Amino acid sequence: MNEVLNALRTASRFYHEGDRSALVVFLQNLGLSAVVAEAFVDYKLLPPAPEMVEDLLAGKDYQALIDALGLRQRGTPRNLPAWQIAGAVAGFPVSVLGDNLLAGNIDPVPASNGHSTFAHVSFMDIVRGKEVGASLSIALAKTLSISKSKSADFASRIERLGCLAPNSKMSVLIANMLKGWREGKEVVVWGAFCPDYSYEETGDPITPYRYTFSSVGNGVGLVADRLITLADGLRDALSMFNITPRFVFTMADTEVNIPGLCGRLDVSPHEFLERCRASAIAVEKVLREKNIAASVEMFYECHGKNFDEYEASARLRMERGDFGNMVYVGIADPARFVNGLVTKYKSFYEAWHGETTETENRKRVLTQAAEYAAFARVMAEIYPASLQIAADRPDMQAFGGFFTPVPMLCKKHYYA
Repeated sequence: MNEVLNALRTASRFYHEGDRSALVVFLQNLGLSAVVAEAFVDYKLLPPAPEMVEDLLAGKDYQALIDALGLRQRGTPRNLPAWQIAGAVAGFPVSVLGDNLLAGNIDPVPASNGHSTFAHVSFMDIVRGKEVGASLSIALAKTLSISKSKSADFASRIERLGCLAPNSKMSVLIANMLKGWREGKEVVVWGAFCPDYSYEETGDPITPYRYTFSSVGNGVGLVADRLITLADGLRDALSMFNITPRFVFTMADTEVNIPGLCGRLDVSPHEFLERCRASAIAVEKVLREKNIAASVEMFYECHGKNFDEYEASARLRMERGDFGNMVYVGIADPARFVNGLVTKYKSFYEAWHGETTETENRKRVLTQAAEYAAFARVMAEIYPASLQIAADRPDMQAFGGFFTPVPMLCKKHYYA
């Protein structure tokens, strides 16, 4: 059973059973805010009774299911909370911009007001998993002059690695990068990973882990482990083009500068960096054991000068409401997008920094956004025509396109 339909069916069951609190908790566990949960409960176009969903699924009458769910009306998306559930499960960001207006990264079509809608997106294709790799497959076939079956095979492999769907513009960037690699340009794939922070299991299959930030270790952390898995799978996928990548991974040692963090972890800044260094060595060891050609470095130690300059520039611009090239990477309304992140990451920041206010969280979102932007710019300048891969927080990774959009593949959100 498709995960998207399972999620919608579960939400439908909770609603029709009158278990409002369970519905709210379920939606929040998908990463949706309490505001969205409330909107779903109160929205006038609610899902049909579970029995109807079952019957339509059994008969594979997907078009009738779309109509029953009230997901479109005259080509316009309806039942926005249901779309948000679909986006949370299928791995594409959806944000409400107003009545029937959505922003996301599956080939957004500009509306007359400059926002984007999903009017052309077939929910049936999303349900069947076809829409996810469509943009990448089309771009590869056209740019590389390869068969549609071969391009679809590569896109399918990327999807199976748990990556988000690149939008049409990002797909073109990736396709052009692959073309350059095939023509002899240096093949470099780069990415960053967090220190080995402590975490716990949540019991939620969508976000099975939650960082506790009670300690920092010296091994292969949660994000690093996912990055290694992604690198291993990507190497295999690229082999179909006879491309052998060189990977460059960096430890996010910049986090030693987060005010109060070392105190919460009960380590000195020196000890924090020593554990980061030991983690980097542990990651390099695993990569070597998997025969993955890669180097691992401490990011700030190697590139801190330019990073500080770029981070300060990006943060100042964002504070003034200038979000650079964010629209290009699929964020139609960056300011509203930031507001959503402030709410979404409230519990995350509280675990990381202790009790916080909305104003403090907004400052942290913009600071982190500027850091992601600066990191991407530094690495892209060192390695032109390269590919960024990321294993966590796809919504924050989007800020990597602030200065100049770079080709990127990112895994779906994995921790609460």
